[in-house]
Amino acid sequence: MELARAEAALKKPPNYGEILFKKFQDPAYDMRKTRPPKPIVMDHLQLQPVVTGPLDGTLALSSLNEEEQCEFFSHYPKCESLILRGWEEISDNVLRCISFTMGEQLKEIDFSYSNVRLIDLEILLPRFRRLKRCNFSHCPLLNGACMNILARLTPDIEELLLGVWYIPSDSISFLCHYSRILLFIA
Repeated sequence: MELARAEAALKKPPNYGEILFKKFQDPAYDMRKTRPPKPIVMDHLQLQPVVTGPLDGTLALSSLNEEEQCEFFSHYPKCESLILRGWEEISDNVLRCISFTMGEQLKEIDFSYSNVRLIDLEILLPRFRRLKRCNFSHCPLLNGACMNILARLTPDIEELLLGVWYIPSDSISFLCHYSRILLFIA
């Protein structure tokens, strides 16, 4: 309910990320020709001049608002490695935008020291079909349910970095039994 209120306050439809993604799929649509990015987003884009390499969006998450974050991540549809470390909270719309914009290309994510919740993984992971490596080390909210959804939605994952004291051993054994994963436990 709180999410619905926040989305209504922003005057955006609940499927904002999907609408943005469909615009990017249209070959006639080129965002750079329709309007330039906001100055603050342009500053962050200039700090990250990558096309396919690792994209460190940590600074963008801490200093941009939700709309600016969506605009920032939408400029990197071919990114293969995403680093978002140490975030306390990230909106569902930004997660949807990341999922729809980069989901098909991402091979590696790094959410270390972040407050990753089950709902965040449910939004992100269905489109991450090529994901091979995840870093969830020192994520305090990661639990067995998160591991179960991770195993079910990303069957081709090869490496998973965890902090062992947060995750119950039965979830780790389920994860190892369910898929062929090389676990690195700190």
